Amino acid sequence: MHFLLSVLLLNTILFFVYFFIFYKFSEKLKIIDYPDNVRKKHSYPVPAIGGLIIYFSLVTQVFNLDISYNLKIIIISSSLVVLISYLDDSIKIGILPRLISQVFASLIIIGFNISISYIGSYPIIGEIYLSNFSFLFTLFCILLVTNAYNFIDGIDGLTSTQFLISLLIILFYIYFENPENLKSIDIKFVYILIFLSIMFLLFNLGLIPSKKIFLGDNGSNLLGFILGWIIIYFALKDYISSTLCIWVVSLPCIDLLRVFIDRIKLRKNPFHPDRLHIHFLFKEKNYSNSSILFLLSFGSVIFGVLGYISFIIGGDILSILTFVIIVVIYNLSVKKFLS
Repeated sequence: MHFLLSVLLLNTILFFVYFFIFYKFSEKLKIIDYPDNVRKKHSYPVPAIGGLIIYFSLVTQVFNLDISYNLKIIIISSSLVVLISYLDDSIKIGILPRLISQVFASLIIIGFNISISYIGSYPIIGEIYLSNFSFLFTLFCILLVTNAYNFIDGIDGLTSTQFLISLLIILFYIYFENPENLKSIDIKFVYILIFLSIMFLLFNLGLIPSKKIFLGDNGSNLLGFILGWIIIYFALKDYISSTLCIWVVSLPCIDLLRVFIDRIKLRKNPFHPDRLHIHFLFKEKNYSNSSILFLLSFGSVIFGVLGYISFIIGGDILSILTFVIIVVIYNLSVKKFLS
């Protein structure tokens, strides 16, 4: 309880300090999100400073945080992702530099022996260790999660809410697998991220009037990058089972893969922004932002719980099979929704 209160106080102070700094200089930093006729339908320019506030709040306290050295490496390595994403927010440098920054930042972390090496035990085949493929598979997963959270950033509160739910699902899994692990120093970092994301939501959803802010690419990429590495690190530490990892981030990742496939079918650049994402499809059907936020949040919670139930009942094999079935049902449902 003492730790939670200290987290609350320190991060409230840090959040507001960086909020007023970046809000005041957002125009000079060229980090204001202007409406357009394609995807950005907000009615007035909004500072896209959420990611910078969260990042600097973390970095300010990183060396004094009572968490593992590896988690500090993840925070520090995310600096490259935030920097390049900030440049994309301000001067539009494109997707390629962002991907390169994610790869290089990931290579730093992999260099500290944090990667996916084991993906479960299955009938007939037995335990699967990735060995030499660990490096490539880890990179693929990080790029998938990072960009999934970036791509789903289309309506107020969606990315940060998905991020918050993912963190809560991690705590849910840890509690039911081994509640003693909730006392680990590493879990403190999850509490800090939960609090900072809630603070951001207060501004992003307009609960604090006249001071609306967006995450920006710097924020959505930061949240996805850090979340991806937290999941990998926690699986490596046996806080959660490896086959549960994909369930933590299921909805954003499934929708990213669906959008990529649809864009390729339409012979479009899979990284080119459009309105094929699930939240935009709901918008086309005249759902309100609050309804979309609730439905997708509820969907993520259901996926997370379903993943754990399938794992408890049938282990790794049923968990993976259930995930594949969910992917198929999701894609068929979206197609039917569009028809």
